[in-house]
Amino acid sequence: MKNKIKQLSGMLLFLFIMAACSPQELNDYGLDSMATLTDDQVSFTQTVSATSDNMVTFTSTTQLPTNSVYTLRWDLGNGSTGNKASATGIYPFAGDYTVTLSIHFPDGSVAKKSVVVSFEDNDYSLVDTPAYRNLTGGADDADGKTWVFDQHNNFAAEVAAATGFAISGHMGLGPINSFGQSWWGAAANDKASWTLYSYKFTFIQNGVQL
Repeated sequence: MKNKIKQLSGMLLFLFIMAACSPQELNDYGLDSMATLTDDQVSFTQTVSATSDNMVTFTSTTQLPTNSVYTLRWDLGNGSTGNKASATGIYPFAGDYTVTLSIHFPDGSVAKKSVVVSFEDNDYSLVDTPAYRNLTGGADDADGKTWVFDQHNNFAAEVAAATGFAISGHMGLGPINSFGQSWWGAAANDKASWTLYSYKFTFIQNGVQL
């Protein structure tokens, strides 16, 4: 009997709480009630770096709703993206780039703003890395750097020491589905019939020229 009274009391308490809540209050926690934005409400600033005019930090100044869930997405127009309040874009080459800030909401809506940023001059120092200098000869080398196949294996030992791979030649063929450098083992002039030894590859600032 006591258990039945407790169960009845619990049910009455639950009904009382439900009756005290209006339908609007119950819906406040649903996705339909979450605030969203329109395109004209999205904004961001641009701050040029002190070290290069071709490096810009974009910062969202959008008044984001406090009663919603959202995701920020940057498209910097140069292949780079971001998902924080700020994102820094690096633009070594002159040209026009479209930067877009998109704000995504749970209901599938998206508010966004796009701005075109323009750069009149190249700034090769932004891509002046050790790997780049080794490949091209550096930002100051207008003629680039030319590479050929090591036809006579003059540098096989040097490459093996630098990479840690058991390289004994300039080209080779390993087991099926193997692509590692450790299978490079062609003897000197072993691939003459392929005519590849006459190819020259020149890497310069604007890409590759054959």
